[in-house]
Amino acid sequence: MPLLIRIKIHLYIGVIFCVVCTNTLGQEITDLTSLVNQQIDIRLKDGSLLAFAEVKTAEAGKVEGSIRNLKVQFPDSQRVKSIPVSRVIELYLNDLPLDVSYDRKQRCLYHDIEKKLDRNEYIREVEARLAPNRDRFWKPLTDEEHEKFMTIHREFIKKTRSTLNHIPFREVETKFFVFLTDLTPAEVDGYIVYLDAMYEQLCKAFGLSPQKNIWCGKCVVVAFREKNDYLAFERALMNTDGQGTQGLCHQYGDGKVIFVGFRGDNGYFGHVLVHETTHGFIHRYMTSARPPSWLHEGMADWLADAIVKGEQIRREQINSAITIIRNNGWGDFLTTDRIAGEHYGAASTMVQMLLERSKKGEFKNFFDGIKEGKPADQSLKENFGLSYQDLKIMYAQIAARLARSK
Repeated sequence: MPLLIRIKIHLYIGVIFCVVCTNTLGQEITDLTSLVNQQIDIRLKDGSLLAFAEVKTAEAGKVEGSIRNLKVQFPDSQRVKSIPVSRVIELYLNDLPLDVSYDRKQRCLYHDIEKKLDRNEYIREVEARLAPNRDRFWKPLTDEEHEKFMTIHREFIKKTRSTLNHIPFREVETKFFVFLTDLTPAEVDGYIVYLDAMYEQLCKAFGLSPQKNIWCGKCVVVAFREKNDYLAFERALMNTDGQGTQGLCHQYGDGKVIFVGFRGDNGYFGHVLVHETTHGFIHRYMTSARPPSWLHEGMADWLADAIVKGEQIRREQINSAITIIRNNGWGDFLTTDRIAGEHYGAASTMVQMLLERSKKGEFKNFFDGIKEGKPADQSLKENFGLSYQDLKIMYAQIAARLARSK
């Protein structure tokens, strides 16, 4: 699948409110000159995404419905910026692709019917792969739909306050997160820095704009000081047993994400917070398809270590290596629905190993393939040219070095 189509497949089909006209073959085409005064997102050929661009000028080109010049203004600037249409790979209106291509001969950007047909066909293929596991694309949400989710979140917060009325809760709301907590303002401020860094890094890794909201409404964070309050919350409001955990990410079929955890005194809460909300971000990325446990946990641990820092992950990687060498293998590590705690270090080592081999977007394409319903070993082969057996051999070499480093 060409990069051109792969970039666009991540967005669901929906209604685009834009002027259309009919070409000489009777096919409807989008008139790109009608974008003036509308807000769009612009994907450039280097993979970057320019979000919330208000179109000021869209000069008509020689091809019907095309533009030869595009000038936009961003919310944080008074300056009108010219965007060379030759650098544009896609335009999005209401988070939906307009299926544009650049005509080198006519030097204009036009609505490409063939590109649209290819995208729609590939979406049907992906939906067919997702269907057996009841997975689906996440639809772009309107402002009204985000607000409906916020109403649900506020009711949830109200219920939490009522159920645990002995706790002096306060709310802290940021652009993408809503905290309900009994932690101090200074403590919360530090954790917000971690969450913002997590969000920005994952958006960058997946080619999303960090200005865009991936959550349904916002991500709810319930952060307790004491373990007993956390466990009481999990029992009363989540109907789960949180024993043995410091935090859990609750992910729902409608797209909601709620993190719950307690700070305690082990100095590890920042790592738990980033790790678990990374799971939530992955849940909301592209489709509801879930990556294999080793990849899911490995990505969450690797990112938490990159943001929070510390020696915990390194110790986990060394201990995992020693355990795997001692047991002469890791059993069903690559295929199990839930890897053992002793294997988390191996998972983050594997992710780090693949990231280091990713020079031209191989890791993103590998992960995207999984979110598009492909088996992980198939997507690994297609994008890295590696089999699961190759991964085992590569890991064995790294594990030997890690074990010697203790």
